[in-house]
Amino acid sequence: MPIKIDRSFFIRAVLLWALLLLQACSGVADHSDDRMDLIESKSWWVDKSGQAQLHEVMAVTDWQEFKNWKSFGFGSEAIWLRVKLKAAQEASPAPWVVSAGPVFLDHLTIFDPTANLVLRGGDGIAPTKEDLLSLDFSFQIPALAQERDLYVRVESMSSRPVFVDVQPFPDAMFALKKQDSLWAVLLVLSVVLALWGALQWWHTREKVIGVYAIKQSVTTVWLFFFSGYGRLFLGPWLEPGELTAIAAAVLPCLMASMLIFLSVLIQTYKPVKFWQYLSYALAVVFALLLLAQFFGLTRESLKLSNSLAPVALLLMVITALSAVPSKVNNPIKIEYLVLYLLVYGFLTALAPMTNLGLLQELPHILKSSLIHLILDSTVMFALLQIRARALQREQVELSLKLETSTQRVQVEQRLREDQSKLFSMLAHEIKTPLATLGMWMETGTLNSSKLSRSISDMNLILERSVQAGQLADQSLQPTTEQLDAAAITQACVQWCRKPDLVDWVCPQGAANLVGDGQMLQIVLSNLLDNACKYGQPPERVSLELEPWLQDERPGWRWRISNSVNPGEAPEANRLFEKYYRNTHARRQSGSGLGLFLVKGLMDLMQGTITYELKDARVTFEVWLPSQAQWPRISA
Repeated sequence: MPIKIDRSFFIRAVLLWALLLLQACSGVADHSDDRMDLIESKSWWVDKSGQAQLHEVMAVTDWQEFKNWKSFGFGSEAIWLRVKLKAAQEASPAPWVVSAGPVFLDHLTIFDPTANLVLRGGDGIAPTKEDLLSLDFSFQIPALAQERDLYVRVESMSSRPVFVDVQPFPDAMFALKKQDSLWAVLLVLSVVLALWGALQWWHTREKVIGVYAIKQSVTTVWLFFFSGYGRLFLGPWLEPGELTAIAAAVLPCLMASMLIFLSVLIQTYKPVKFWQYLSYALAVVFALLLLAQFFGLTRESLKLSNSLAPVALLLMVITALSAVPSKVNNPIKIEYLVLYLLVYGFLTALAPMTNLGLLQELPHILKSSLIHLILDSTVMFALLQIRARALQREQVELSLKLETSTQRVQVEQRLREDQSKLFSMLAHEIKTPLATLGMWMETGTLNSSKLSRSISDMNLILERSVQAGQLADQSLQPTTEQLDAAAITQACVQWCRKPDLVDWVCPQGAANLVGDGQMLQIVLSNLLDNACKYGQPPERVSLELEPWLQDERPGWRWRISNSVNPGEAPEANRLFEKYYRNTHARRQSGSGLGLFLVKGLMDLMQGTITYELKDARVTFEVWLPSQAQWPRISA
């Protein structure tokens, strides 16, 4: 059963998404102009040889200005940044903090010639004691009462979007804690979503949910390294360069898992097979990029991964568009999915385009990588939850329809079996009186009495068949009327096939009873007919009517008893089954419906019937309450 999340959770998730996006933007805005009060200007220069020393760089004259961010794409050359700092307005022992990044830069060296400082950091080396404990590369420098230049040298196997900022120590600590808190929330949220996907898949075993759980787990690992937690927790334990290699291997895994997840999701909409196969082929290409790590082609692998990312996202949109004409009944309309992919693809493609150097000096682009987590995780989580609930409802409806259909088939099967038994019984049992009539006609012994008895037997079989059918379809309902149980009993004795064989005892006077007289006559007539037909002559049939308390309710009890030969008594556990007749009873005509009908009518009239075999005598006890308690229907 899918894990249920209430609607308020979705509202909180959307609000959290908006808050995280706002904080992501504000995290970048912390490096904007309102934090430039310590910085006079920033400029950059590319050392194509990668061998320039500090004194050579200080003599360079062709510096180019930039404001906040600058993407230099992939390359082996060294990037130099020059930051002109203002003089401190007043003497203060509190230092300034230089922050540079992003955190996936391999080697970053800060030169402060005036203060005679050289500070080093980067993803390719372990954190040092000079580093502030933060996710960004942050270092303390003294606040001097004079203007001076800082020089920052950057080398990286990965992309090189670079920023640098200088703030007073209190402001820097606030900004770093704010940014670290944001990354912590995102990482925890990613872990929660991955666990939700795993638990949901465990309950549903649905392929889409399972692939989502895998994709979200890879996203969590990617976020662990992208945010800088990998450097803080694993950096001290790894050799130089190993962390870079591991982080570089996560990106193609992330793209492959994202591509497979979206392909599996879109597959439920029946897209064109060609685009579906092309999506899986591209996912295989991403997976194969891992092999580049073994051949020292880390930069080439990352560059190709970033180059193929927009292609993969465009392919997902095309694949989804190819499914639009299929009109597949899906909980999430394909039009909504296409719109989602367009927005998600556009925002997610901005980061790789920045990494490739195609987009520059747009401070919010690098942080748009967070959209991959926020949109593709939180929003997709909500969509999958809605989808899971809708599929669960459909499954319940299908189960109910299947159960109803199964019950209908079973009822129809029982009806056909019942009809087959009825026709077989009629064909067999009516042969007996017909054969008897034929024999009497051939011997010339047919008289009106014998003819009347044969016709009565056939009528009785047909009448019981009709009454059993009415009982089965619940068209028989008892009525209430004032009855004289003794008078009805006497009439039934006179109408039975051997009234002279019946010894009956009734109390003197009227035996008042409120019930259904016709049903009572059917019950007594069937019991007397069986007793006279199957009794062992010359033993007689006895019938007793007497008032009787049962469960402290007043009523009337009939005891009808007849003798039988040893071994010819019916089976007690099958006595009231429809069409049941024991072997000895089949020697005479009968329907096998009499006792079945008696039991059903007694249940309708809220009475009871019991059977007892003792001393070679069969006894039926019938009890009815004096006052009927079913809804009163006029007779």
